Amino acid sequence: HWAAAHETPKHPEGVPRTRGSCVPRLTLNRMSHEMKYVEEGKRISETCQPNLSTRIPEEDNTPSCNDSHKPVGIFGEVVLSEQYWDHVARTFTDLWPMLLGNVLEWYEFGVFGFLEHELTDNFFSASWVTWAFFALSFVLRPVGGLVCGIVGDRVGRKKATLWAIYGMTGATILQGCLPSRHTGGAAAEMVGVVLLFFCRIVQGLCTGGEISGVCTYLSETGKREALGLTVCWIGASSNGAYALASVVVLLCSAAAGSQAMELWAWRIPFWLAAVPAYFCLTRLGNMPETEEFQKLVSDKEKATQKDPDSNSNSPEMQAVGSKSCEDMHRVCTVYFREVVLVALGLAGIAGLWYVGPIYGVSFVDNHGGSDLIATGAASASQWIVMLFCVPVGWLTDLYGVGKINLLGNILVAILGFPVFLWLRDGAQDTVMIYLCIGGVMGFMQTFLGSTIYLYVSEMFPSEVRFAATGLSYNLAVGLFGGCAPLYCEFASNYVDLFPGYYLAFCGGLSSATMIYCRWMSSQGILQASHIRGNPY
Repeated sequence: HWAAAHETPKHPEGVPRTRGSCVPRLTLNRMSHEMKYVEEGKRISETCQPNLSTRIPEEDNTPSCNDSHKPVGIFGEVVLSEQYWDHVARTFTDLWPMLLGNVLEWYEFGVFGFLEHELTDNFFSASWVTWAFFALSFVLRPVGGLVCGIVGDRVGRKKATLWAIYGMTGATILQGCLPSRHTGGAAAEMVGVVLLFFCRIVQGLCTGGEISGVCTYLSETGKREALGLTVCWIGASSNGAYALASVVVLLCSAAAGSQAMELWAWRIPFWLAAVPAYFCLTRLGNMPETEEFQKLVSDKEKATQKDPDSNSNSPEMQAVGSKSCEDMHRVCTVYFREVVLVALGLAGIAGLWYVGPIYGVSFVDNHGGSDLIATGAASASQWIVMLFCVPVGWLTDLYGVGKINLLGNILVAILGFPVFLWLRDGAQDTVMIYLCIGGVMGFMQTFLGSTIYLYVSEMFPSEVRFAATGLSYNLAVGLFGGCAPLYCEFASNYVDLFPGYYLAFCGGLSSATMIYCRWMSSQGILQASHIRGNPY
């Protein structure tokens, strides 16, 4: 079996080749594999001879091709080591401050969505305007993800993520301090709307960088064989944040009453974000930088020492030492295909996240049901995801992230329309609401949302991973997810079951994208993983 050597191999013509940039055509019995890699934007094919004398140590997290040659079980699953669960436990204890930052991001979006009625009453004349402000943050997320990603690829994953968390924490708390029509009349309402617009912009830019930072940091820090279960903590923390937001809103509504909730108590959930933010920010600064980024910095320093006036085009030089516009151009040109594939592959989970438990509450309310019961059902769906994300992460490590996410997208494509049909007909039935929003949507999110972040981060090499992840992930979440409630609010006036059609469309689109990626990977056209072996 072929394994990458510790020293950078040379192309026959003398051009340096990046470690781990080769992709076998998945033919295990051949003594030579046809390889493809990217060198300055050109795809080159060559034959890599096997090297049986050199192997990558288990502790080395440098991308290589040898992961696809692990022993497999009866059903094609990877055989995990005896230290698998120890790796998972250590990873969680070491990385919980980073996960807490992810909780802050999704907590704010959950609070804003669940308080749609109160925010409309305080600032706007119609609910669609509230959803437009909600979508504003998602429109700006790709910009924030790309900009913060470029910073993270140059100064470090930890620093860029820390700055993003500071920004979104301030924007979240400030939203609870805004003047409204109930505090000072029309003048106060106008000032509040302007400040809320500013807060949504800051929130979108910072959250776009935060989620890509967390995704990149965990994928580069966790043990390779346990990456599925490591990254599933991101999905668990995201759904935990939604569940926490719904519980906080329910408790505030029950304690203060509906009238007080509309007047002033809606501010409390925003203020409470300061508690997890304190623990996150105080501990995050003490976390180390990832080894892959440190290696990029070391390679840049070595290249500079050898030739200070060199204008090298190597990935390390481009990742750490180039100008921001050059980094942006490289992500948007060389890796344009990968960015598009990731964005389309995430359409299913993005639509499910925001059309399901978020807009589903308004859908029930619009059809004569109780929004409090629907909020409780949305909270139940998040708890289901948290309970079953660990088994899904384990299955991802066994069978590959591509297969698990394909299964989840097929479920969304099949059940997306029926679940909203049942929800419309049973909008006043508590059992039906919990079955649809809490049960069916929670089950679909479990398979699809637990490890989708690994699919994103594995698609890109380390030198552009932060920026490319930030652009592709946030492009999908903004286009198919955050703007989805606004789509549904408008389209439901003409097509009553538009949310169901929309979910089915997103699930089908992502399923087709996953199948296409699998085919290109099998043909050696696409390197679908730069961290582990074959993701399918």
